[in-house]
Amino acid sequence: MKLDFLDEDLMVVSQLDEKEYCEKSWKVYFDGVANTLGHRIEAILISLEKHYYPIKTRLNFNNTNNMAKYESGGPDYDVPLGRRDGRTFATRNVTLQNLPPPFANASTILASLATKNFDPTDVVALSGGHTIGISHCTSFTGRLYPTQDPSMDKTFANNLKGICPTANSTNTTVLDIRSPDKFDNKYYVDLMNRQGLFTSDQDLYTDSRTKGIVTSFAVNETLFFEKFVLSMTKMGQLSVLTGKKGEIRANCSVRNSDNKSYLASVVEEELEEEPWSEF
Repeated sequence: MKLDFLDEDLMVVSQLDEKEYCEKSWKVYFDGVANTLGHRIEAILISLEKHYYPIKTRLNFNNTNNMAKYESGGPDYDVPLGRRDGRTFATRNVTLQNLPPPFANASTILASLATKNFDPTDVVALSGGHTIGISHCTSFTGRLYPTQDPSMDKTFANNLKGICPTANSTNTTVLDIRSPDKFDNKYYVDLMNRQGLFTSDQDLYTDSRTKGIVTSFAVNETLFFEKFVLSMTKMGQLSVLTGKKGEIRANCSVRNSDNKSYLASVVEEELEEEPWSEF
């Protein structure tokens, strides 16, 4: 049996909830993601007759988002498949209009994300993504010059001035000073110690509507992970196209028309080299 990896219709059915549709559809289950250094995507296709078809496909790039996330830690969760996206990308201006700026306060962020059906818990949980990553100085030097933001810890501010000696410095620094390369709840500990990098970060602990949520995540990492997963899944349902509009992308950030070389199928080769055990 010759199979191309992966048919977008198969990607749809693996996460649908409609019982009748699922009973009439094939299913697909993934077994890990790796890179081109001798690794591959592995999956199992299950037919209506309960026949199992193993698929192995090598990736033509050096890393994956899943691998990066595994390296930094953080929660594991299932991402619903089958989302339909547009065939054109949003412009830079449209993108920025939908992203609260780093100098926004909690009121601005809560109001902005409320229009997308996010509540304060969602806002605080999604902000926890700042537990990893870096920022350019210009995103926060307004808190340092010409006068220091009083909500910022003085020692923290002085250290930042050493990294960003001027308001227009082109240097960068980490978002989370406690564990910059690990996805954990230390971002919220930063906020409780007045060491949030952005106004949009620190004001979550200043504002009474979100302060308690910040504290709860700072003392309970499991709770943060749980809420982060719920909010990320919720965000993935924004602006979904329906019917025949758009397309289901093999790579979320790349249109299928630009993605012909994204996957190099080695199904037959891999099945000959490494036979799967029977189910």
